[in-house]
Amino acid sequence: MEANGKNTLLINGMHVHIMPSKKFKTNTVEVKFQTKVDRETITRLALLPTVLRRGCLTYPTKAAIQERLDDLYGAAIGIGGWKSGTSHILNFQMDMANEKFIPNENTLAADVFAFLNEMIFHPNVHNGAFDEAVVKQEKETLRRHLEAMKDNKMSYANVRLIDEMAKGEVYAIHGQGYAEDLQAINGQNLYEAYEQVVNSARVDVFITGDFNPTLMEETIRTSLVGLSERNAVELHDEMTIFEDFKSVSAVKEVIEHEDIQQAKLHIGYRTHTNLSKADCVPMLVGSMLLGGYMGSLLFMNVREKHSLAYYVSASLDAFSDKLFIYSGIAGENYEKTMQIVDEQIIALQTGEFSDNALEEAKSLLINDLKGSQDSAIGLIDDVYKQILTGTSKSSIDYIEEVAAVDKAAVMQAASKLEKDTIFFLTNKEAN
Repeated sequence: MEANGKNTLLINGMHVHIMPSKKFKTNTVEVKFQTKVDRETITRLALLPTVLRRGCLTYPTKAAIQERLDDLYGAAIGIGGWKSGTSHILNFQMDMANEKFIPNENTLAADVFAFLNEMIFHPNVHNGAFDEAVVKQEKETLRRHLEAMKDNKMSYANVRLIDEMAKGEVYAIHGQGYAEDLQAINGQNLYEAYEQVVNSARVDVFITGDFNPTLMEETIRTSLVGLSERNAVELHDEMTIFEDFKSVSAVKEVIEHEDIQQAKLHIGYRTHTNLSKADCVPMLVGSMLLGGYMGSLLFMNVREKHSLAYYVSASLDAFSDKLFIYSGIAGENYEKTMQIVDEQIIALQTGEFSDNALEEAKSLLINDLKGSQDSAIGLIDDVYKQILTGTSKSSIDYIEEVAAVDKAAVMQAASKLEKDTIFFLTNKEAN
C-alpha cells in the first residue's frame, strides 16, 4: 500500500514507510503494532508499555537503557499505547541525531535500529514471564492512574457518557484499562498478551528525516529483524477501525449524584459520518463552529450571553460516528442549559451563523492542519491516519476540502446530528 506518495516497502514482515525530509535536523522512527481492541485483554495492553519501558534482556534496567541512549548521542525512546476506533496501537518511538552532522560517524542509524530491535523483540522475560516485581509495581501505578481519572469529575463524566452511549460497541471499551482487571494480571499472562500482539499485529515502521533512502532501507533490513520470518501481507492488511453507524431510537438521560460544587453536563450525538465519508469535513467545520473555539455558538451563547457554563465546548471524533458537548454548570441550570444547547444545534442545522464565523472556523482548522506538517511526529501521524482509515487523503488534501466548505455543506452535515445520550453529574441538593 502506497501512503501519501512515500516509499512504502515490505521488509522483514513489516510495512516500512521511508519518508525523507530536509525539514528536520534529527531523524525520527516509530514502530506501530495495530491489533483489534478486546475487552478481555485491554488492561494488559494498557499495562504493557510501562513494563516494556523497564528493560529488555540486553538492557535490563532503566539505568542500562539510559546509558545506552547516552552512547547513541543522546537518543530518546518512548513506548506508549492507545485506542483508535476499533484498534489498539502499541507504539515505539525514537528520536536520534543525524549521523551526517557527526564527524567520523556512519553507524548511528544501524545502532539505533539494533537497540530498538532489542527493546521491542527481546523483552526482559525469563521462563515465559515478565519479572513479577516489575509487573506488581506497574500495576499499582496504573491503578493509581485509573483512580485519579475517576476523581477528576470532568474525566469521569466523559467516561460515563461513553459507557452509556456506546453500550455494546467496541468504542465503549476503556482504552486505559480497568482497575478490576489488575489483580488477575501476572508476569506470565502479560507476556502472553505481548506475544499475541507481536504474532498477530499489523506492524508499520516510519522513518523521517534527512537521510539517503536507499541506505536507510538497507539499515532497516539488516537491523530491525525481529519479525523477519513472517508474511506481512497476510496479517490484517485491510484492518478497519470503523464500526457501523447506529441510529437513535430514544434519547437516554443518565443522572448521577456526588458531593460536587460544579455539575457536569456532557451530551453525545450521532453524526452518521466518519473519515471514510465525504461529509466528514463539513461536519468537522460544523463542530468547530458549534464549540471548537472562543467565538463558537456554544461559547458565545451558553457561556457569554447567558452565563450558564464555567466551560463549554464541542468535539468531533472523526474515527467514529460521535460528537460530544462538554459543559460545567450549576446543577439548578440543567434545563435552561439544555434548552440553549438545543438551540445552537438548530442554529447549525438552519444556517443561523455568520459568514465571518464560518471563515474563522475554517481558518482555525486549516492552521491546525498546516501545523501538523511542521513536525516529524505530525508527518508520521498524517500517513498513519491514512493507513488506519483506508483513505488516501493527506492533511494537504483536507486543507483544500476545508477551504471549499460552504454554509450549505455545514447545514447538510449538521442535519444528520441525532442527540443520543445526556449524562448529568450533579449534587443531591440540585433541583
